Amino acid sequence: MPKDRNVQIRKYNEETEKFDNIFPKTKKSLVEGLENELDSKADLDADGKVKASQIPPEYKETKVVQDITEMAGLETYESLLVWVIDASGDENVDEGSALYIYKDGWELVTQTEALDIEIQWTNIEGRPSSDVEDIDDAVEKKHSHDNKNVIDNISNNDIDNWNDAKDHADKESGNPHNVDKSDVGLGNVENYAIASEGEAKEGTTNTKYMTPKRTKESISSQFVIDSEEPSDPVFWFQEI
Repeated sequence: MPKDRNVQIRKYNEETEKFDNIFPKTKKSLVEGLENELDSKADLDADGKVKASQIPPEYKETKVVQDITEMAGLETYESLLVWVIDASGDENVDEGSALYIYKDGWELVTQTEALDIEIQWTNIEGRPSSDVEDIDDAVEKKHSHDNKNVIDNISNNDIDNWNDAKDHADKESGNPHNVDKSDVGLGNVENYAIASEGEAKEGTTNTKYMTPKRTKESISSQFVIDSEEPSDPVFWFQEI
């Protein structure tokens, strides 16, 4: 069994570049001192890293200031992060905000202007299948209807009927209803043309219709009223 031994525990001081006595010489005091010292150390997580809850606020929080002048008035320490809302006072920043870190002086980490990213439509995952031009056109034509409840009730059958009616109205000639003479009570009427003047005077055809004018012309050619005997009329009404 080893005997109790008096020891002196010392810790190196970077400022003085010497070792400071931090524990008494007795074994009992040494153990109590080590326990106290270990209690003041940060615990490590499963990855061997210091837990965020045990990091002092000044080392894990980012300060926010209005401009470069306000940042310059801060009490600084190594790795201090500061977000400047208006960093235009920095000659390296044209406009907008910027993030700085203090390392023997202020260093610009990034700025909002540098965060501008141009993304091509074709590189966007989950984008609509329509082209950009079609989407812009749809947005430009976007509108609302006061009678939307009526429009919502229009069926495809209604639209088909309207299109049929439109096609019918657009016809300028022909027989869109396929009507024949029997449909209008003319089933017994022959489809004859009107007799010409010559045909009316001759009176030989039986497949032409006579108008009042043609009838007058026919009668006038058959009857003559005169004191002199006519040369060719069928009937002569002699004046005496």
